[in-house]
Amino acid sequence: MQNETYELIERYFNAETSLEEERKLRKLLAAIPSGDPLANEAKAVMGFSLCAPRKKRMLRITRRTRAWLSTAAAIAIVFTLGFFASNHYGNTPDMIYAYVNGHEITDNNEVMQMMQAELSEMAEASEYVSECIDEEWNAMREAFDQTQQ
Repeated sequence: MQNETYELIERYFNAETSLEEERKLRKLLAAIPSGDPLANEAKAVMGFSLCAPRKKRMLRITRRTRAWLSTAAAIAIVFTLGFFASNHYGNTPDMIYAYVNGHEITDNNEVMQMMQAELSEMAEASEYVSECIDEEWNAMREAFDQTQQ
């Protein structure tokens, strides 16, 4: 039974176990006293994965969103280049324009609103990713602190 447990532990760390095998491994690990270093390591890792906070929502970038982000990035680049070019040469552009899905948009206000909306969405996505990273680091720090006690 101990060989089976060690084999399951090894397969678990190699991400080769099924959900049923992980359940079986949890039961086997529960029966092993705390003196076994490999079993203790497996218990700690499996315990952390069970206690880790669940993600609130998944950030899914669809093709449409990716297209909008690409368009926003292109608009931001064009705007930035136009801005720096106009400052460099001492004149201001007569108009700001953008191409979206092959259509030219020449209304300065519309282009600026599109840019602001897209940059706002990118900022929100960046903030969400940053929050997720912070949550993961905090969870790892808490788990590490608990193992040190």
